[in-house]
Amino acid sequence: MLNGEEINNTYKYENFINRIFRIDKRLSKASKREFADLLIVEKGSFDSILPSYEIQSKAIKQKIERAFEMLYKYDLTENEKKWLPILMSENAQAKTTVDFVKVIERGLEFTDRFK
Repeated sequence: MLNGEEINNTYKYENFINRIFRIDKRLSKASKREFADLLIVEKGSFDSILPSYEIQSKAIKQKIERAFEMLYKYDLTENEKKWLPILMSENAQAKTTVDFVKVIERGLEFTDRFK
C-alpha cells in the first residue's frame, strides 16, 4: 500500500504530464496508476501481473522525455531554454522513483506558466 507522500507523488506525475497534454494532444494523458504501479514494484510489494520495475521505469522515463521534447516547440524564455536540457538530462539519469519525483517536481515548476 502507498503512503500519503507516495500518493501525492502520483498526483504530481499526473499533473505534470497532463499539463503538457493540454498544450499538445500528441502526448498521451497520464494516470496516477502508472506512477503508483512503479512505486509498488519498487517497494517489492507487487502482484505478478505488474511488469518489472525496469519496464515500468523505462515507460515513465520515455513519457517524461516526450513531454519535455514537446516543450521545445513553444516560445521559451532564455532561462527556460537553458534549463530544459538540464531537466532532460536529469530524467535520462533517473534510476529510482525518488529521482523521478525530483524531475517531476522541477518539471512542474518549469511548466507553471502552462497551467
